[in-house]
Amino acid sequence: LQAEVTSNVSFGQINTIIQANCAIPGCHAGNRNPDLRVVANIRDRADRIMARTGARSMPPSGSGITLTDAEIEAIACWVADGAPGN
Repeated sequence: LQAEVTSNVSFGQINTIIQANCAIPGCHAGNRNPDLRVVANIRDRADRIMARTGARSMPPSGSGITLTDAEIEAIACWVADGAPGN
């Protein structure tokens, strides 16, 4: 018997984190690739976003923006769930 347990972290939660902290002027708001204002770009790069936020290199240290441990964990859970577009 196998069971799959998911985190129930929604894409909406992840998108809110990214729009507030990454898809801003000077970061990924159209002036740098990828443009994280575009949903497909977030989903296509989910693994990289998880790796960079987990390593605390996104957002960059010089930006003055930091993600909380809970935000980083939510991103990791969302990616582990298969980066659903729910």
